[in-house]
Amino acid sequence: MKKKSYLSDTEVQAFCEWFAERINGSVGIDFHGSHPKALTLEFLHDGLFNYAWPDKTINSINRVSRFLLPLSSKAGFLQNRKILDELSDGLTSARDASSDHDFADWAMATMEWGGVGKNKGWIKRHTTGLVQRVLEANAFISTCDDDVARWLRSAKHQVNGLKFNAGWTKVYALVNHEFIIYDSRVAAALAWLVCVWLGKGEESRKTMPGGLLAFGCLKANEGQNQKHPKSRNPRPGIFPNIDQNPIEHLKWNIRANWVLEKSLRLAGQSAFDNLRELEASLFTLGYALNGARCVAEAGASAGEDIRGQVVGEETRMDKARRILLENPGAQRKEIIAKFIQEAGLTKAGASTYYQKLRKELASRE
Repeated sequence: MKKKSYLSDTEVQAFCEWFAERINGSVGIDFHGSHPKALTLEFLHDGLFNYAWPDKTINSINRVSRFLLPLSSKAGFLQNRKILDELSDGLTSARDASSDHDFADWAMATMEWGGVGKNKGWIKRHTTGLVQRVLEANAFISTCDDDVARWLRSAKHQVNGLKFNAGWTKVYALVNHEFIIYDSRVAAALAWLVCVWLGKGEESRKTMPGGLLAFGCLKANEGQNQKHPKSRNPRPGIFPNIDQNPIEHLKWNIRANWVLEKSLRLAGQSAFDNLRELEASLFTLGYALNGARCVAEAGASAGEDIRGQVVGEETRMDKARRILLENPGAQRKEIIAKFIQEAGLTKAGASTYYQKLRKELASRE
């Protein structure tokens, strides 16, 4: 879907206008939950003023100047911004010099700052051609299109598959200042804001408007036996889980970017000077949604939406659509087989779904 079409949707426009009032502080957000470490935020900008990262002091980050470290635990936004500026400069310089090795080093340094070091092994294995992969993806992002699956069918440099997750969103954000970090906390905050907007009571909405505001959510990066696990999806029956789905992650990163950009512009004068500061506020807000208004009980895989309407599990059509999007370039017989095995369709049903979904995707192009 193109940016102009997405933002001109009536419901998307309405949400952006509503969100703009929370950005400029003319209306509060009244966020408070039950997680012992979550903050109470009366206004959205309180998130920026209370920004705190990392959870534990960082004493060493590859390639980052020593005078910026250590970065103490719960450091504020300005302290982190100094390191982000250096990471951004390093990534940009390596990209402009077409140096795969240097770019890989700076990307790994970015992962160290973001606490997502598990990506470092992949970077080491795929250093060759890394700059071209990033350039190609950035070129797609700049087209103002969110059809990631279609782009991948013609992509030349994503030879080992698209790599996009909570770590790589940080890298792309630091080489493109107009691109936000879309991690589990930012995603959670946006999904919660949509829930509050839907539940405002001014008019009845029975479904998410075409799924255009059903922001993809991700799980918190934490162990399984946490005493107080963090909820980062307010309504699992509405907002899809996009963990391990790079295509959907990039798509929702792009859409979130469009929404924040437009809402910030509509807000006019506010406490936020740029997208990065607004993103930081959402990062604080999305720490844990447990117990906040419009949030389903922890652990619910399906439940009731904010008006009490039952929201079911993923439908067969949803599964089929996801399979098709996750397998760009696959032949018809391969997709049909996956529909039967993974979506539980009959051979005839799989063929019908394939034709319908192909027609649906073609209409978007």
